[in-house]
Amino acid sequence: MQGLKWIHLFFISSLLVSLHSFASSDKPVKGRFVITQQGEEQLIDGSHESITWFFNLDGNGNALLKISSWHAQFTCDGVYQVVQENKQLQFIWKKDSNPHSACNTPPPQFIMKQDGKNKWQIKSELFPWGDGGWEDLKISKNK
Repeated sequence: MQGLKWIHLFFISSLLVSLHSFASSDKPVKGRFVITQQGEEQLIDGSHESITWFFNLDGNGNALLKISSWHAQFTCDGVYQVVQENKQLQFIWKKDSNPHSACNTPPPQFIMKQDGKNKWQIKSELFPWGDGGWEDLKISKNK
């Protein structure tokens, strides 16, 4: 009976240590990321339409998204809440923080994940080109 108590105590201790280790590894992500998509149709001037998304994550669960476009429509720029779920970051557009913008795409508007030490990927219904799967992000050094 005493041996069973020790096994039970060992199991509970191991579980608590595992949960604590997992919780402490879920630190907020801080950094700047960028992705550019380019359309396939050539414009009259020989260029292609494109959209660039600049993500600035503050490490406190918020992000600012600035979008730059060349002859392409875009939406949902502004302030986001960033929520971590299953090792993925979900970006939820904050209507109250973006009173002069619109976003009709249901949340999460973007989902981001780390795929390697310094490799990040993102997917979104807002990306007009591509196959709808994971796209590589670049880490931006710009401020």
